[in-house]
Amino acid sequence: EGTAIAISPNQRDIDKITIKNNNISDSHSLGIQVGGGGYGSHLGDIQILNNNIRSSNGISIGAYSWLDKKANSADLIIHENFINSSKNALSFGHSDYFLEGNIQISNNLFEGNSSSITYSQKTESNINNQFEISQNVFNNNDSVINLSGLNPNISNNNFYETQGYIFENITHNSSFDNNKIISLETENRE
Repeated sequence: EGTAIAISPNQRDIDKITIKNNNISDSHSLGIQVGGGGYGSHLGDIQILNNNIRSSNGISIGAYSWLDKKANSADLIIHENFINSSKNALSFGHSDYFLEGNIQISNNLFEGNSSSITYSQKTESNINNQFEISQNVFNNNDSVINLSGLNPNISNNNFYETQGYIFENITHNSSFDNNKIISLETENRE
């Protein structure tokens, strides 16, 4: 039990960190935690790459704020990971704001998760495409993307054997383009 990798100082900067090439077993309750600890941390230039994560919960991101305040400059890159968690594969906690192109989630395999990508706060954002979610494979998940009021760009992903929703609680400024959906088992709710 416990968290395999945790970097979570409260209201402190976490900058220029790369977490890569780790094998995290199912004996852990959380695979990787970046930020959090009270209000959360100030995050910038975080890369989570090529990890094999099989813990109960995969990756948790708790940003109080983002260090790079320029649009289209990714503060967080999650790339080429395998995440097989019985609960949340990738969850985001409190953040005061997101910028366009702030978070890039690409070329990951999300398999057998209760929920794949979630944001736990309810917000209403006017900024477009804070999350770039592209070229991922979502296989046999209960539900996939629930970003509560955010505006992701969801493109070129493959969705297989989804039992619940593919996306939920995202706003009218979101985009969903060039995705492949195979064997959706329940009615999709937008």
